[in-house]
Amino acid sequence: MILDRVENFLNYAHKNQNSILAYDFIMNDRKNPVAPGRYELDGDRCYALVQTYETAPADEKDYEAHRVYADVQYMASGEEQMLWAPVGALTNTVPHSDERDVAFFTGGADAARSFTVRAGEFAVFYPQDAHKPGCAVNDTPAGVRKIVIKILLD
Repeated sequence: MILDRVENFLNYAHKNQNSILAYDFIMNDRKNPVAPGRYELDGDRCYALVQTYETAPADEKDYEAHRVYADVQYMASGEEQMLWAPVGALTNTVPHSDERDVAFFTGGADAARSFTVRAGEFAVFYPQDAHKPGCAVNDTPAGVRKIVIKILLD
């Protein structure tokens, strides 16, 4: 898992073309925000999901994890609490869906780490990283605008 400011994004790109496409999309959106929806950056190898929603209490959310894509979550506006735990420390409640590339989990209180992602920050999650996004900071729901970029893992 990575948590950092968008200004440092390219430090993690390692000349990966799809990471560079992700960065360019985020930086262009900062200048000219796009409407919510799905945007193809490199077909199914790299795409962006622009989302607006209201955060919710963490106990109303489940952990999720992905096998095929790295999950880049950039906070365009607002802030949300996220939880992270190693997949192996959790109980799988919904098996992995190949079609949606997601599995859901519960538990992990002893292994979980909580952090706030603020506007201008991003988190990256890999297959070993279960994460619980969309949680309200201090259990106070608030509106956010977030860009989730899926990058195919080779």
